Amino acid sequence: MYKLHGRHFFEAVVWLARLKNNSELEGFENQGEMIDTFLDNLEKELVTLQLPLSLKFLRRFRITKTTYKGSPLWGKIYQARVDELNSRIEDEIDICAIYCLSPTESAFARQEGDVFGLDVSQKFPETRFDFEEARQCMALGRWTGAVFHLMRAMEAAVAILADKLSATIQDSSGRTLAWGVLLSNMDDKIREMDKGDTKNAMSKARALLFHVNSAYRTETMHPKQTYTEEEATSSYEATGSFMKHLATLV
Repeated sequence: MYKLHGRHFFEAVVWLARLKNNSELEGFENQGEMIDTFLDNLEKELVTLQLPLSLKFLRRFRITKTTYKGSPLWGKIYQARVDELNSRIEDEIDICAIYCLSPTESAFARQEGDVFGLDVSQKFPETRFDFEEARQCMALGRWTGAVFHLMRAMEAAVAILADKLSATIQDSSGRTLAWGVLLSNMDDKIREMDKGDTKNAMSKARALLFHVNSAYRTETMHPKQTYTEEEATSSYEATGSFMKHLATLV
């Protein structure tokens, strides 16, 4: 799979249409020069669109142009070559599956750099893969997949916060405690802290974590089986807010 911007399809159609428009060439002193300009611009778009067969035919078109330059047959040959090039492009595009992203999805696809910022990535390198996969899922409308990747990345982050508070994060069998229990254990530790900036910062982290937990889970405190776009967006935003704040604490 590869990413393309819609303007490349538009530009290819424009230059192909100009090649087909004989009236634009009439009266132009150096028609060959104008045709070369059209072919040059169309070739750039075919390279970007990754249409190798169409590109190969376009380059043969150039050779034909040179061979029949000045020939009385050139007019008919030119039209036949343009029609064939049009068919090649149509056929090659037809065997591809092209997906159009909404403006919201496109924003995720076009995002560059670290998902929740460089600070988060540097301090929690183990979350990079899942956060990037979550972003890709958001771009492709795979809402449930996005949330599951967010949840997996958050497990490590929650453990780091609990450890910083010296709160218990595992049961006697070594299994990670349920989020509700973890939150309760964190509350106990935060209440024991002296008033001040550190306690306020930890209280904020705990509050943000509660919002993340609420976004992920049902009223019975279990992860849902599927998530809608609205739910995935809420989870994504809540996770981002929590991670950015957590990065300031470690």
